[in-house]
Amino acid sequence: MTDLPTDRTAGSGRDPLIEVRGATIGYHGTPVLAAVDFTLSLGEVVALVGANGSGKSTLVRGLLGLAQVTAGTVELFGQPLGRLPDRTRLGYVPQRHHPAGVVPCTVRELVGTGRLPRMRRLRPTSAADRRAVTAAMAAVGLADQAGTPVAHLSGGQQRRALIARALAGSPEVLVMDEPLAGVDQASQEALAEALEGLVGRGATLLIVLHELGPLAPLVTRVVALRQGSVVYDGPPLPEVHAAYGGDAEHHHEHGGVELPGLGLRAPGGPNGDSD
Repeated sequence: MTDLPTDRTAGSGRDPLIEVRGATIGYHGTPVLAAVDFTLSLGEVVALVGANGSGKSTLVRGLLGLAQVTAGTVELFGQPLGRLPDRTRLGYVPQRHHPAGVVPCTVRELVGTGRLPRMRRLRPTSAADRRAVTAAMAAVGLADQAGTPVAHLSGGQQRRALIARALAGSPEVLVMDEPLAGVDQASQEALAEALEGLVGRGATLLIVLHELGPLAPLVTRVVALRQGSVVYDGPPLPEVHAAYGGDAEHHHEHGGVELPGLGLRAPGGPNGDSD
């Protein structure tokens, strides 16, 4: 993993690393998001929040080319989606993945797979590859578990190992889909501590979250989605967390709460989708 840039100034006027303008994104011709605008600039830590089915994961999948963009524009690092020559610039940690249940491997072996896109075909592992893997494990607090079978890790440790795998590819932007889901409070706090270290070194993060939880102090901007549209884009104010965070179901039952300065309300309730 290469050294991360040290400038974390959000909204500093730099050209965005990710830019979405008027995009319609969906699957098999059926839109999930419509007329969406979104940007991510160097050093930002942006949380995508919203009720189930609001389109959070679909937006991320659109950036990764895993969902169809049927209108508008999506640019990554100044290049149109699909024309980016180096996909390793965007690291991705999926929402649901069970590394221990596929091929038995150690933590180092799993993290090492994150270097594969950067390796030439049939080229042996280089010293740079090994250094990147070691640095990635250290970044998430798993250096002492390098030889441990992934199956022996806790759920939270496995989640951190997946983040290390993405970091091993030295991405410029790290995208995580629900990294707190399905792990206990202690594991969430350990993950938050690991991400705090990355943020302190200038990492640019896009994180899909059901609630901010222990990551709240790291977030520089919140983008809230409702029924396929962006309804809030701004600082992580307490009112936004109340509308879209862990107690959102309570507010839904009582008609929602006003979002600051916009006259918008929290969603009336999730539609059952896990998006």
